[in-house]
Amino acid sequence: MSYLSILLAFLLGFSFLRFVAGRFSFIEILGLSFPVGIGVVTFVMFLLNILGITLSRTNLITAIVLITVAFYYKLIMKPKLIVEGYNTISKKTFWQVGRFNLIWFVFVLAVVGVLFFVTKKSLYTPTFSTDSVSSFDLYAKAIAHEGTLLNSLIYDKAVGFGAAYPPLTAFSLSYVYIFGFQSSKIIPALLFISFIVSFYSLILKNISSTPAIIATFGLVVAPELLAQSALNTTSVPNAMYASLGLMALFTWYKRNEMKYFYLSIILLSFNGWIRSEGIVYILTGLLFVFYVQLPKRQFKKMYLYILCLVPFVAWQLFLKMNAALMEPFVQVNISLVPHLDPEYFSKIIRGALKNFFHPSYYGITFYTLIVVGIVNIYGVIKKKESFLLLALVVLPIVAYLILLNQLHLKADSIEAIMSASAKRFFFGTVAMIWFYVFQIYPFNKVFNGLETFLSVPVKSKGD
Repeated sequence: MSYLSILLAFLLGFSFLRFVAGRFSFIEILGLSFPVGIGVVTFVMFLLNILGITLSRTNLITAIVLITVAFYYKLIMKPKLIVEGYNTISKKTFWQVGRFNLIWFVFVLAVVGVLFFVTKKSLYTPTFSTDSVSSFDLYAKAIAHEGTLLNSLIYDKAVGFGAAYPPLTAFSLSYVYIFGFQSSKIIPALLFISFIVSFYSLILKNISSTPAIIATFGLVVAPELLAQSALNTTSVPNAMYASLGLMALFTWYKRNEMKYFYLSIILLSFNGWIRSEGIVYILTGLLFVFYVQLPKRQFKKMYLYILCLVPFVAWQLFLKMNAALMEPFVQVNISLVPHLDPEYFSKIIRGALKNFFHPSYYGITFYTLIVVGIVNIYGVIKKKESFLLLALVVLPIVAYLILLNQLHLKADSIEAIMSASAKRFFFGTVAMIWFYVFQIYPFNKVFNGLETFLSVPVKSKGD
């Protein structure tokens, strides 16, 4: 029964993607279905909670099955669509995972090896992170036991600050507890695997397979990201939803395929459903869409993209409506009045730069960005595509720094935040940097030529 919960989440995610966005390739489905599915599950749990329905195994199975069946009402009404779907699977693009060459194969093995050991560490070590022991995992156990968000831990103020975070993490951990898992660590393991597979699948839509797998390797071995990936906390999953959402948005711009536009909305919505500061990525996406669509006077897409804010706003309203109970768990308040203190802001900048170029945090990632950025100065100035891609890397950094400047901290100092927590704030940017570096001239030309020289096409099922 426990693994049924994973299967249900995967099928729900696949169904939701197919219903909202359209058809994706096999590797995209493999990577995206679970994180989208668990995101939908947690939002359903939130709605059930609002309606006063206990979060029990029976209620969740009933809700998930009914929603999944609803996504397939067309197939129920028109069975011949199943045949058309099968014909789609036989197409070459569905099975495409890359062009075989020795360099590609070696990096695939390296990425798979890292994922194996991270998964092993995640599954076979107990929950030990302070944030999880005192907040996320503890809160999840109470939700699973009592079937509601506002449980005894909230009333007794016996849980940490994580209780006020948007509930995707707490709900996803409680979900597996409800279905009988003894540990919630399967969630971070599956999400990290999904992150890496999805990253590769989306970058493969923009560049050839050899630089795509090298970029994926660069992401998977970023030291602090790797260290945090086995913990059942919010930082890595937030980076996953945020970066993949922006990657999907750029893929929509580059390929003009609406399914990636819808995918971006879905992923960035869940980014704001896991950490409130995910708003910086949502605003980046909104600015991108407005910049691209406003000259075309295509307002429909601009309005549609605002849907990214729905889960974020829903949680903020929940906090306001239950302020008497939830306010003690809120770590920070945001000031809407500009905080004009140069010395305070300089502490944020110094702390951020120290983190960016600390080899134990991000490895060579930010050094690579500097080198590639210098090489691509001409492209950024002359080519709109290069400018927009770099903007998706830089804007979240700038927005995060401004946000930190506007936060009124209740439980810590800005120095402590920048020396400890802040090293986890920019995981999404790390992913975006590796998405960026191989797409710019001359690196894209060099690797395209190298791949053509080295590669043997992988035969597809349709060949």
